[in-house]
Formats: sequence, C-alpha cells, structure tokens
Amino acid sequence: IRPVVSKSGGEMLPTSNLDYLFQHVGFVVVSNLSKDDEDSLWECAIDVGAVDVEMQMGEEEEQQGTSSAAIVTCDPSDLWNVVQGLRDGGFTTEEFEHRYILSDPDNAMVIEKNDLEQFEMVLEKLEDDLDVTQVYHNAVLP
Repeated sequence: IRPVVSKSGGEMLPTSNLDYLFQHVGFVVVSNLSKDDEDSLWECAIDVGAVDVEMQMGEEEEQQGTSSAAIVTCDPSDLWNVVQGLRDGGFTTEEFEHRYILSDPDNAMVIEKNDLEQFEMVLEKLEDDLDVTQVYHNAVLP
C-alpha cells in the first residue's frame, strides 16, 4: 500500500492516527419501504437495539415525500440481533455489514474537480490491491 500512496503524493500515517474521524458501526440497508413504514421501522429498530435510522430518498421519492429505503445503524456487536429483529418485524434487509462512517461531517474534505481524477486513480489502485479489503475516506466528491 505504501508505494501506491507515496507515488500519488500522499503520506502514510501511523496506524490509528486518524481513528477520530470515523465511527465503527453496524450498518443495515432496509429496502422496499412504503410511505407508511417510517414510524414502524423506527419503533422496531430502536426496540431491537439500533442507534439511528436514516430514511433514504431519491429524486422521485423526494418529490413525492416518500422513501423506499433506510439506513439503520447500531453498535457493531448488536448487528446480527438488529438484522434478525428487523426481519422478524417484517422488514427487508437488503445488506448489512460492519462499516466505518464519518463521525463528524465537518471533518469531510472536499475534493476539487481538478484533483478528482488523481483521487479516483488512487482509490482504484488501492481497491485493486489484494491486501486491501475495504477503503474508507473522508472525501466529498463533486
């Protein structure tokens, strides 16, 4: 990984040096929601140990004031219990995993358009590396 980062003008920092930027969470995508499901999803999610529910809206859903999916987050150790509880509550869990999310949106770094190509190239090289299983960053892409 070091050669990819160095050749791209980046710098390797000591392990755990930027941990404060991210929060380790259980991450669940709930799909096939109707406009009437939001309250029952919140109730079920909180009852089974979730920490937060964020309704996801595409352009069409935003215009109609509906949502067809939601992101449910929980403590990583509760992930399986939350997934099972949501399924038992009649909700469709499309995907679930342990994930690192940005702790504070103010710590996001905006990538300028002229730097976007290089940034995407570095991400691609990292993702192609067999030693890399997941790449997390705090970049906001234009």
